[in-house]
Amino acid sequence: MAELGPRWRHGTYDERARGRSKRPMDYSFEGCLRDVDAVVAVTGVDRPVLVGWFYGAALAAHWADRNPDRDREDR
Repeated sequence: MAELGPRWRHGTYDERARGRSKRPMDYSFEGCLRDVDAVVAVTGVDRPVLVGWFYGAALAAHWADRNPDRDREDR
């Protein structure tokens, strides 16, 4: 992430039941999408660039599909 340079703010988080996150009772895809919403809201970024691997990639794609008004056009 640091390779993106100082022009970009970088952030990461541990998905539910990954890394230092505890295993929640709600481990649904919808619950994980709500987590993405919460993380994006906390950052205050209007049009984030989401990067994910495996399950995280699916979450990023679904989040972007549900939030077309927040899509980045400068790809």
